[in-house]
Amino acid sequence: MNSDLEHEPVWAQQISLVDTALAENVWSRAFYAWPEAHNEAFRSGRWEALVAVGDAALRIDAVAGQAAGFRSDARRVYLAALVRARAANSLAGVRRTAEGFAKLGDQPLADHARRVAGNL
Repeated sequence: MNSDLEHEPVWAQQISLVDTALAENVWSRAFYAWPEAHNEAFRSGRWEALVAVGDAALRIDAVAGQAAGFRSDARRVYLAALVRARAANSLAGVRRTAEGFAKLGDQPLADHARRVAGNL
């Protein structure tokens, strides 16, 4: 059987599980799928994976609220994505992390990422 999931990275598959769980209002399933996505994103070594996991954390936070701690997780993951994007000299990656920080409302880090982008 040759499905799209077979070609999708594991981190992306886990994010799909998070999104499905959120759409079905099964928050506990989203809470359990996110750490798997997080771990796989770090293993991938790709800034794109980390940004996607940070974005997923914000989607969970939007329904679960700040008590669940996903905003701080998103910030931490966006920081890791910024480091990886900078190391890869990826202007798109650095700009994308700036967007993530802006979504968090972390203007100082968004500005920092924009300055990094300006130096690439």
